[in-house]
Amino acid sequence: MPHSGHRYRWIRPLTATLPEVPAGLRRRLAPLAIPRATLPPAPTSAGHSGGYGRAALARERAAVAAAQPGRRNATLNRAAFNLGQLVAASMLDAEEVRAVLLGAALEAGNPEAKARATITSGLRGGAAKPRRRRVDGAA
Repeated sequence: MPHSGHRYRWIRPLTATLPEVPAGLRRRLAPLAIPRATLPPAPTSAGHSGGYGRAALARERAAVAAAQPGRRNATLNRAAFNLGQLVAASMLDAEEVRAVLLGAALEAGNPEAKARATITSGLRGGAAKPRRRRVDGAA
């Protein structure tokens, strides 16, 4: 129901098929393609994955902070999911990821409660599909 409390109704019956969405509008509505590596590098002899996790955190933080209105929550969710995969692979600390993403989300203008919920959901989704580490150095 609309804000007025009255129901909308068709003035004429809808009998024809709806028109196609113009290509320009379809391109603007399509999700942004964000390239990412599927398999992180193998751990070094010290047992760490080098700077891969740190670089991913910095990249996702920048994307969330720069997200435009209308894309902010989707960008935050995608970032939390991607980083949740790395948290599950023990490449990043979950609490650090939460803090960094929340700071970036607030910087972009996301409401705090919604941002916290989105981060939790994204991290949970990413943790369910952790990234595998390369063992042989091959792509």
